[in-house]
This record gives sequence, structure tokens and C-alpha cells, in this order.
Amino acid sequence: MSTQKIFFSYSRADSPFALTLAKDLREAGADIWIDQLDIPAGSHWDAAVEKALNSSAYVLVILTPSSTASTNVMDEVSFALESGKKIIPVLLEDCLAPFRLRRLQRIDFTSDYTTGFSQLIISLNLSLGSDGKVGGLPVENTQMEASTPVASAKEDQDRERRDNAHWEEACKLNTIAAYRKYMNENPAGSFKEEAMLMIKQLEVEQKEDELEALLWKKAKHEHVRNIYEHYLQEYPQGNYKTLALAAIAEFDKAEKEEARRLQEIAQQQERERAQKAKEEKEKADQLERERAQKAKEEKEKADQLERERAQKAKEEKEKQLQAEREKAQRDKEERERQLQVEKEKAQKAKLERDKELALEKEKAQKAKEEREKQLQAEREKAQREKEEREKQKQQEKEKALLLKQQQKEKALAERQANGGNETTSGGSKKYIFIGAGILILGLGIWLMTKGGPQKDDRTSWKEAMQKNDSTAYAQYMAAFPEGKYFDAAKGRIDSLYWAEKAIKDSLAAIQNLAVAETTPTTTETTPPVETTPEVVQTPVTTKAPETNTKAKPNNTAAKPKPTTTEKPKPTTTPPGKIALGQSYGGGIVIYVNAKGDHGMIVSSKEVGSVDYEKAQKICAAYKVGNISGWRLPSKDELNIIYQNRKHLGEYTKGNYWSATEEGKNSAMVQNFSNGNQSKSNKSSSCAVRAVRPF
Repeated sequence: MSTQKIFFSYSRADSPFALTLAKDLREAGADIWIDQLDIPAGSHWDAAVEKALNSSAYVLVILTPSSTASTNVMDEVSFALESGKKIIPVLLEDCLAPFRLRRLQRIDFTSDYTTGFSQLIISLNLSLGSDGKVGGLPVENTQMEASTPVASAKEDQDRERRDNAHWEEACKLNTIAAYRKYMNENPAGSFKEEAMLMIKQLEVEQKEDELEALLWKKAKHEHVRNIYEHYLQEYPQGNYKTLALAAIAEFDKAEKEEARRLQEIAQQQERERAQKAKEEKEKADQLERERAQKAKEEKEKADQLERERAQKAKEEKEKQLQAEREKAQRDKEERERQLQVEKEKAQKAKLERDKELALEKEKAQKAKEEREKQLQAEREKAQREKEEREKQKQQEKEKALLLKQQQKEKALAERQANGGNETTSGGSKKYIFIGAGILILGLGIWLMTKGGPQKDDRTSWKEAMQKNDSTAYAQYMAAFPEGKYFDAAKGRIDSLYWAEKAIKDSLAAIQNLAVAETTPTTTETTPPVETTPEVVQTPVTTKAPETNTKAKPNNTAAKPKPTTTEKPKPTTTPPGKIALGQSYGGGIVIYVNAKGDHGMIVSSKEVGSVDYEKAQKICAAYKVGNISGWRLPSKDELNIIYQNRKHLGEYTKGNYWSATEEGKNSAMVQNFSNGNQSKSNKSSSCAVRAVRPF
């Protein structure tokens, strides 16, 4: 048997004992396999264990509490039993052996290693070593002394044979009585401790069998499915497992049969309900057909009566329609005559409006040409100033060159006076270069101090912004035709032009209104669509005057009221020259023309957070003493106020309303924190300042 492989199955907690036993068995000539010694490095552990189990004839199981609780050990034991391999239980510590190993003879190592090892050697049919040792142990430790007399040895052998025979008989019976009989007959037998352990195990098994029998008896008595399932749960490998499974199968069959029977009953009831519903539906359909037939007959009678009434009504209606057609024909002829008269009136009004529009366009074109001429004159003036500056620079350059030449001649005369030699061309050239450098440096210093530095784009723009008049902006445009602020300068010129024109128009409107109040006018001859020429002053190419027209409803003189209780005081030309920021006319002068006799006044007070309609009303009702005629500024006038905002003192850093409308629900506003103009809904809340011309 030593040539057949022995597989060691043990718990990792029992490694020291397992390694010692494996080494001793190898020295005794046994072919053993143990994972800690026989799995090469890098090999897969599961595959190596499975391969060793398949190739081994014996499985040596070391029984301890830790090994019986190990899943790996129990799996190896189950595999060995299923494969028909012989199992050798080695009891290292007292424990309850697995159910399938309880009837196998065990080798006891609990009390003495030498005794247990000797029994293992005998069971494996291994021979002793030539040096009188088994697995490195002395022969005297095996309790077999070769030096005893022949008679004592024979008695010991007989006693051992009897002991072995009694033990084998007890193991065959494997009952508590057989093991007790062995202990009584052999009180000093070699297997006394094993017999006691087997008695304990059989008593435990007997108790378990009794509990199992009681549970099975209860299951059979009550014959309930859940008790059978409880039995299988407690004893999955019990003695009555097959009967319990059969009983559960009967329950399953009965439940299926009952479910089928209930299903058939339900189907039968459903068929009966369907049949009954079908019969009731047929009865209801019959009653419905009878009611429908009766209703049809009544309807035919009613239809006949209705047709007769309809015929009579039709005849009466035809008579009435004939009368209405005759009346409509007369009305139509009357309307056509009236429409013809209205068309003739409208045609005349259209011709008059076309004439007025043509005149307004001509006036706007003239204003545009006049503005372009003014811009051209300002550009020419700026160009002349620029040419004058360039001419002056050229003269200064010529003067510098003349000075340079004079210095050269003076230097040459000094060298000749000092008896200098001009043969050394290198030295003269050196002095010439030095003199030229000094002259150039002096010319640069003179230009920086006298001629002044060349102004850049941004500096010129700041100066134009400080002056804030058309001439300053035109000079900037002439000096920097490709400048960064060229378009802004052009826009400022247009804005100043339209603001000045709006002020003039406002003054003219006030004067016209004053004249209209003193002179009786006939309002019947004025068409409802006519407006004064001063209102529409927009050239065709610009959009600002169009919005300005909407923004000045109070400046038109098309509909003067012949009877007004409050007569606005005409603005007279102020004495002297008015300056920006001056308190005058009930407010602050925010714009003044070049002569200083006309301009625009902004209210010194403002109202914040009101909507557009309220802003219009506030400006119209604004009054300082006896000074009235205030209104909401247009977007161009508002832009002038923003540019000269430093004269306002305290003001809101936010949006201000303008009178320029953008559609039905929007108007233009300007943000006084950054100068941006944008469109805002009329329901929004913005600040307000009123203006008036002077």
C-alpha cells in the first residue's frame, strides 16, 4: 500500500501536526501528497488539489473541531466518498465526526502521538525502518520490545489478538451495547478510549434519530405540507427524506387538482354568465327594435307636419326676402353714391398730402445738403489747418537743415583756422558723423519742445469730447479719416445737428402756438391727418427724425385749441450769452448753440421708477413758477444730456426715458452709467427729466 498515493485533508489551523505526520510517513516509505509541500510555485491551487484527489487512492482526514467546520475539508471528503476512495480518519482532537465518517475506524492521536502513529503504520501495512525506528521514532516508544522473553511476547501477542478480535466485532456491530461489552471484556484494551468516544457519538446519534423520529411521527399524524417541509429543512439527509418528498409531491398534486377543479368551476360559471347575458341582450335588442319602429312611425308623422309648416314658412320667407332685396338694392345705390363722394374727397385729400410730403421731402433734402455743406466746410477747415501744420513742420525741418549746414561750415572754418589737415579722410568723416548726430538730436529736442508731439487718435478724441461741438468733431474726422472714433464723431455731429434742429423746431412751434392763440383759426378746414412741416424733418437716409416725430406730440401746431385757459408764455431770447451748466429758465442749461442765444434747459429735479405713460404726463404737467412748456426729451436730446451729465449734479446711474417710440409698446431709453441706448417696454420703470428749449 505504500506505493499508492495518500492525500492529506486538514484544516489550516492543524498545519504543524499535518506537516510532522506527512514527513514521518514519507520517511516510513509512504507516498503522500500535501498541499504545503507538493504544490509548485505559480500553480493554480484549485486545479492542483483536484488533480491530486483524482490521482490518490487514499484520503487521510485529520479530524479536529476546525477541520469539521471547514468547507474545503468537507468538500474533499464528499468528493472522496463519491469517487469510491478509501478514507482514513485521524482523530487529533475530540470532536463530533461528520455523519458519513462515524462508522469508519479512526486512528487516535489524542493521547499519544507514538501510539497513534504505530496504529497508522499497521493500517497502512508499512514496515519498520532498518535502524529500529518508524518515522524517526525509537522502537521502544511503540511498546514492542524485542528483548522480552519468548513466553511474555507470546502472551502479549495473544492478548493483542483477542483485543483486536473483540474490537473488530464491536466495530462490525457498531452499537452502544457492543462497545460496552468490549470495555467490560477488555478493561485495559488498546481501543478503550475509542470505544468510549464511539459510545458518546452513538448516544448523540441515537438522540438525533429519536428527535428525527418524533418530528416524522408528528408530520405523519398532522399530515400538513409545512411540517414535511420543516422536516426536510431540519434533516436534509434524514431517514424519511424519500417519504417526506413523496408526501409533498402528493400535496402538490392535490393542489394542482384542486386548482384545476376550481378553474373548471370558474369557466363553467363564466359560460353560464355569458349565456345569461346573451339572452338578456337579445331581449333588450328586441325591445329596442320595437321602440325604434314606434319612434320611426311617430317621426314620419312629425316630419310630414314639419314639411307642411316649412312649405308655408318658405313661401312667407320668399315674400319677405323679395321685399328685403328691393330695399337692399335701394340702399346699395345710396351707398354707392355716398362712396363716390367720399372717394372724390379722399382723392383730393391724398393729393394735398402728397404735395405736403413732397414739400417736406424737399425741405429735408435741403437740410441734409446744408448739413453736408457744413460738414464739408468743417472738413476743409480742418484740412487747411492740417496743411498749415505740415507746412510749418516743413519750414522747421528746412530751418534745422540750414542750421546743420551752418554748423558744418563753421566747424570746417575752425579746422582750417587751427591748421587742420584734411588729408585724413577718416578723421573728417568721423567729425562729420558726430556733427550730424548732434544736429539730429538737437532737431528732435527742438521738435519735442517747440513743435509739440504728434497727437494720437485717443488724445484727439478726448479733446473733441471735452469741446463737444461740431467743429471739434469735424477736426477729429479730418485729422483721422481712418480713426477708431470716426463713426462716433460722425454720429455726435448728427446728434448735435438734430438736437439743435429740434430745439429750433420747438421754439418755432411755441411761437406758432402763440400766434395761433391770438389769431382765430377755422379748424373745420384742417384735415385730421395734417401735421406741421416742422414735425417731420427726417432725411430719407436717417431714422432719428422719424422717432423724434413720435416723441414730440406736444410740439405740433396742427390742432391748436381755440379756447385754452392756460396760455404758455413765449420764450424770449435771453439777454447776454448763456453758458453750459448755468441755472436759467427754471432748470439747468444742458445745451447752447455757438451764439449762446438758443439751447435746451433740463429740469434740475428728476423722478425715478415710473412707466412711459406716467413719464409723459409728469413732463407735460411739470412747472417751475410760471414757466411751463416742458416735455419728455427725444433720444438725441437725451444723449446730449448724457454727454453733459456732469452739470446735472446728482443723477440716477440707470435708465432714463426718451420720447422716441419704437413700435406700439416700446420706447428708447439711455443708461447714464455707460451711455448705451436700447429699447424698453413702456411698462418698465425708468427715471425721468423734463426739457424745454429757449
